[in-house]
Amino acid sequence: MKTTKFLLLGLALSVFISCSKTDPLPNSDLSSEFAGDWILYTYDYEGDTTTIYPDSATRTTFSGIAFQIVSNIYFSENPNGFTSTGHYGIHQINVDEDGDQSEFFRYVEVNDSGGWTRLGNTITFTLDGEVPLRGFITELTDNTLKIIVNSVTTELLINNVSRSISQTDSYFFVRTPL
Repeated sequence: MKTTKFLLLGLALSVFISCSKTDPLPNSDLSSEFAGDWILYTYDYEGDTTTIYPDSATRTTFSGIAFQIVSNIYFSENPNGFTSTGHYGIHQINVDEDGDQSEFFRYVEVNDSGGWTRLGNTITFTLDGEVPLRGFITELTDNTLKIIVNSVTTELLINNVSRSISQTDSYFFVRTPL
């Protein structure tokens, strides 16, 4: 039962409904070419889940890191679009209020496409039928791209129970060699 709860939590973490307003500090030079083919080199995330019951609340922190990454993203311009494909594994560690740890592994298939807009270091991604995700480019050189996405998901569960998930995702890409 505990494994099922953590698997469901992991699936819920991949759904983002609204984005945080916290902006990481931009890198001083973000003028390199953004469009092109990028390989996902590292991906990790951290955050917390707060569940509010009618008479109490619980908080769990989590962190995850991708492994065996085989994924890339292609950014095009005019029109601004992206296509992302591949797969990777995730190793996630959860820590509850008592300090008890649990961990799980899951496999993620990537097959997304959508649009993007950019203003300075702020980038907004849109996928069909989903709320836009706002991220921040913290590094953009001829060969590297780092993007941070802060998100908050809130959902109402049964019996007046609500759950809020706050998460920061960090993506590091390297440009595909020509």
